[in-house]
Amino acid sequence: MNIVDVLKQQLGGEVAKKLGGMAGVSEGDLAKILGSALPVLLSGLGSMASSKEGAGKIADAISGMDSSLFGNLAGMLGGAAASKGGSTLGNLFGAGLVDNLSGAISKFTGVNAGIVKMVLGYLTPVILGAVGKSFGGSKVDGSGISRLFSEQKSNIAASLPSGFSLISIQGFGSLANAGSSPRLPAPQPAAPSGGGLGKLLLPVIAIAALAGLYFYWSNTQKAAKEAADGAASMVKETDGATGEMASKASDATKSMKDAVGGLPSLPGLDLDSIKGQFTSMFDGMAGKLGGVTDAAGAEELLPDLKDYASKLDGLSTTVSALPAEGKSMVIDLIKSQLDRINPILEKFTGISGLSETVLQVIEQIKDKLKSLVG
Repeated sequence: MNIVDVLKQQLGGEVAKKLGGMAGVSEGDLAKILGSALPVLLSGLGSMASSKEGAGKIADAISGMDSSLFGNLAGMLGGAAASKGGSTLGNLFGAGLVDNLSGAISKFTGVNAGIVKMVLGYLTPVILGAVGKSFGGSKVDGSGISRLFSEQKSNIAASLPSGFSLISIQGFGSLANAGSSPRLPAPQPAAPSGGGLGKLLLPVIAIAALAGLYFYWSNTQKAAKEAADGAASMVKETDGATGEMASKASDATKSMKDAVGGLPSLPGLDLDSIKGQFTSMFDGMAGKLGGVTDAAGAEELLPDLKDYASKLDGLSTTVSALPAEGKSMVIDLIKSQLDRINPILEKFTGISGLSETVLQVIEQIKDKLKSLVG
């Protein structure tokens, strides 16, 4: 069995049309996404399966699914598994890595990153279902997951599109340790005071401190990178610094550059947490609304719609309390998310026979979204 070929065959025809409709993407763009997303997700799961903890995590995710749907992809795409796919993927890979994967696939295919992320969420239960089905009704456990992905390693590697690099995706390498407890760095011996190594370390420490202060003072990506570059240059020019020390200092400044990204830090505010709340809500909204095709399904979704409206009120209060710079950053995030959620809302309201109550709640959600972006 080649699991990549199995999934490609299953994701053709009507299933592909349904998936494309749920994501609001053309057949051509969906084909581009699938060509990268399938092997990338399988590679990520394979990396997780290389550790006992990671394999157990995958097995637990599959065990929590409805096994009767493993052979019914069309049913799976229209059910609860699809609406929870984004959160399942986030629980397995971590929200940060999911964003990085979406960005890398978006750059490679030219398709909007928000759409890519949505498709990744829909694909997750499909892939997990295919893995679960391969057990033929036997219990899905960690050892079986490890064995399956070890056998499929060459097939998955061969399916990666030419020119797509997994190594360059920040955080991908950490999947091999997914589920394991983080290791604290081994304690380092204190540097001797006075001459020798201690004298060499002092300028390096001072430079790193200055670079860090400048990073937080400037609070912009460009300034942070310039600070890191300046620190590296100053370290190289420090009299008496050994080649080994200069290399370590350079590695430290590279880590500063890699850390720059997402929303800049503002004192007393966790903007990444706010970003995560909005992204999670939009993912859930897109998944659930995109999977509804009739008035009965819309009525079943009414409690969720009311919950989204309530969450928007709370998030609106949070945004209004932000300083001007933080508010601007969050509004830009919301605007980018609206590009994918608005078409889904419009398609949802076009369903024939919707009750007045459902339509009213949808209008409330639209109004709240508009008010958030001003």
